[in-house]
Amino acid sequence: MLTQGDDVEAHALAERGWSISAIARHLERDRKTVRAYVTGERTAGVRRSAMPDPLTPFVPYLAARFVDDPHLWLTALFDEVIPLGYPRSYPSFVRAVRAADHVALAKVSHTPSSASRTSQAKLALLAGGTPYAQRLSSRRRSPRQSESLNGGLART
Repeated sequence: MLTQGDDVEAHALAERGWSISAIARHLERDRKTVRAYVTGERTAGVRRSAMPDPLTPFVPYLAARFVDDPHLWLTALFDEVIPLGYPRSYPSFVRAVRAADHVALAKVSHTPSSASRTSQAKLALLAGGTPYAQRLSSRRRSPRQSESLNGGLART
């Protein structure tokens, strides 16, 4: 890993026409390391993570839950992913969801009209897209709730 100063010097020397090997000898660093910084593959001061992101396996589930309920609290979502095997704490979960890599979760496509949003939620609920939705659909409903889910058509 190059320091910020070494990175600036390596870029300045590369702009002057120095070869990668000459820059590496000057900075007393490995040639492949210098090449990675000069080409932009690496950034000074930023380490690569040794572990994969623990939230990655849960991204499809989280996206489905945000489609089911766009105003879902992260505490409720955390309670759902713990039994599914999420290995970290709540603060780590919140940090990971809010990270730039998972911005797609917040950008769930919403339709402009509230009526179509409601019908999409009903369809997702009836389809049982997530375990949470399946739990909701398996609960006993009053005739009025069933009527509203069926679009006003009463069962006979």
